Amino acid sequence: MAAPESTAFRIKTRSPLSETTWKERRSLLVAGMIGIIIVKLGIVPAKISALGVELTPQNQESLKVVLSFVVFYFLICFVIQLILDVLGWTYTLASADWNVTYPFQSGLFNKKSLVMTVLISVRLLIEILLPIILGVYSLLLLWPGKENFLRFFHQ
Repeated sequence: MAAPESTAFRIKTRSPLSETTWKERRSLLVAGMIGIIIVKLGIVPAKISALGVELTPQNQESLKVVLSFVVFYFLICFVIQLILDVLGWTYTLASADWNVTYPFQSGLFNKKSLVMTVLISVRLLIEILLPIILGVYSLLLLWPGKENFLRFFHQ
């Protein structure tokens, strides 16, 4: 009889995201939040003292375009890495030994299994959807000509 710490249990409860995906996720969240802060609060630097550059209003708009490309890059990297990680995780789940007897497998197993499935699903939604939604929202705010793009969806 296997203990709850079996391979199947650990695979199901661990995060499917690799270290690389976590780094891409963090970069996407940071770049996306910077983009949202710049647009929503109107905080665009007039001077980048580390580079000795003063930004004109036209250069400030160009900075938003550059930031939108950075957000787009991290969004694409995160989604590609995410797909690879989830495919690997599901393959590992499919090949795990599920003939495991848990100590709580009496009548409570179904309830605990349901709770665990719900918690895993909520965690995955937060780990996966939040950065994607934030990245897309930041892109929509930063992209030049967004007014025409957003007006298209409101018609």
